[in-house]
Amino acid sequence: MDENEQNVGLPDGAGAPMTEAGLPLAGVPRPTASRGLGAPCLAVLLATGLLGLCLCACVAAAVLAAGIAAGGMSVAVITEGPEVEAVLDRFMTAMAARDPDAAYAVVATDFGGGMTRADLDEMLAGNNSVLFDGYRELAVTGLTLNIFTPDSDYPDGRQALASGEISFDGGFTGEFEAELTQVGGAWRLAVIETSVPPAKFPASP
Repeated sequence: MDENEQNVGLPDGAGAPMTEAGLPLAGVPRPTASRGLGAPCLAVLLATGLLGLCLCACVAAAVLAAGIAAGGMSVAVITEGPEVEAVLDRFMTAMAARDPDAAYAVVATDFGGGMTRADLDEMLAGNNSVLFDGYRELAVTGLTLNIFTPDSDYPDGRQALASGEISFDGGFTGEFEAELTQVGGAWRLAVIETSVPPAKFPASP
């Protein structure tokens, strides 16, 4: 062994082959310990590992947040859907009964550009009433809920955009699109547009 070389092996006798008497066998070199990675290499590996963990944690948090948000909105649609449908049904039922006052009771009266009481009278005038005559039921087939900063149009900061089908006597089927706003925790109708097949209108004389 070079006089400048340091022995980094195990203590004398440790790990060397032993005789039955427990003495090291002569002439058998003792194993040396592995020098392993230096401190700088270990530091780099540790830093890289920590960075990887942080990135994975950030990605997982983003995916979880998106899942919660999407899941929360899905639950909201399921929860609010029946209430929105009930408001629309009350409006259509009242209009079919030629009772605009009852219909106006579910309208958002402070909604800018929304329906006025006079608009309901016009919607029942002449052949326009065909849009409500013989109403049986409706079904919401599309519903989108949006959240805004509360203002005069959206006091609770919530908007519902609904669409679906309307069933009438005689087997007629129409369609509707409506916008609702939540006021004091209750949904109110802001605007509604309905359509029916031409065959539902009375034939011209």
